[in-house]
Amino acid sequence: MIHAPELKNPQHELSAEYYLKPKKLYLPFSQHTGRPSIPCIKKTDTVEEGQIIAKADGYISSFLHAPKSGKIINIDTFAHPVLKRAEAVFLDCIDNEKKFPQVNDPLDLPKEKILSLLDKSGIVGMGGASF
Repeated sequence: MIHAPELKNPQHELSAEYYLKPKKLYLPFSQHTGRPSIPCIKKTDTVEEGQIIAKADGYISSFLHAPKSGKIINIDTFAHPVLKRAEAVFLDCIDNEKKFPQVNDPLDLPKEKILSLLDKSGIVGMGGASF
């Protein structure tokens, strides 16, 4: 058996840096092994960072949000890491930074509200199936 060294140096002393300033993003509607999300935007629409751009379609599906503000330049098939090709939205990014409001303690919210927020958040699992 070969055991490669982990080489995981502690990161707690490093300062956070903002480094992701893409000019274009390609966002597949299939973020998991379930059903692809359904687009709720169209070509030429302008979207804001955090805006829902595709809605979940069924039990194993997820919402998709715009990671950056920008203009939708196309919706077409594009390379996908698992499916080889999948429908995706092509986003021409605008270089701005959105300030998100501070969230109160989520444990103060009713269970139904927490579940609704999680459902619409676009979170998928980090396992192989990404449920």
